[in-house]
Order: sequence, then C-alpha cells, then structure tokens
Amino acid sequence: LSGGRYPQTLLATALMRLRAGDDAGSGWHAAVIRGVLERDARFYGRDGAPMALDEKSTSEAYRLGRLFAALEHLQEQAIEG
Repeated sequence: LSGGRYPQTLLATALMRLRAGDDAGSGWHAAVIRGVLERDARFYGRDGAPMALDEKSTSEAYRLGRLFAALEHLQEQAIEG
C-alpha cells in the first residue's frame, strides 16, 4: 500500500505453495511472483521484465517461446467466430 517493496517472505511462500501444488492452475502464484519481481525491479531502478521482441536472440528457449506464441495466435484466429 505504501509503494515500497513486497516482503521476500511473500515470494518464498508463493514459490513453496506452487511447488506443493496448492491451488494448481489458479494463477495467483504467477501474479504474486511477478508482482514481487516487478516491484523489486522498480525499487532498485531497473526496468521490469523485458517485453520487447528480440530478433537477434539465439536462445533455443526464447525461439521456442516465440514459435508457441505464433502458433497460439494462429489458433485464435482460426477459431474466431
């Protein structure tokens, strides 16, 4: 509420509950984890998670993620209407 950092125990608890399988698929784990990381990034003067396309990346994981995103986009277009 004050705009400060979230407690690190919040991150630890979310990770522990995610590993334990509590509330699987509800998405609250991801929201809390991202919130803590984004707030920490702003607190330390860094930009948050990168959101721009990196066409020069050679990471296999990054390229597969882009491929899956493109396939998801095509699937959504095919199912419309």
